[in-house]
Amino acid sequence: MNRFFVFPDPDEQSNNDPVFLLHSKQIVKLYATFHKKRYEEILIDDSVREWLKAKALESGWKQCIFVANQALLIATDAKLL
Repeated sequence: MNRFFVFPDPDEQSNNDPVFLLHSKQIVKLYATFHKKRYEEILIDDSVREWLKAKALESGWKQCIFVANQALLIATDAKLL
C-alpha cells in the first residue's frame, strides 16, 4: 500500500534555509503517487530523475541537483559551494 507524500513547496523554505533534501524513499513515493504505481516496483533511474527535475521546476523550485539517489531542491538562485 502506497503512503501519500506531498511534493515539497518552495515557499515554505526561508532565505536562511533554501534547500530541501529528498531521500530516495521520498522520491520513489512521490513518483508512485503521481503515476499510480506501487512504490516497491520503482527504481530511481534517469526517467525518474528527469520527471522529478521537471516537476520541481514546475512547482517553483529554482534548481534540482541529484547526489546519488537523493535530490536537493533549491528555492533560490544562490550557488552552492
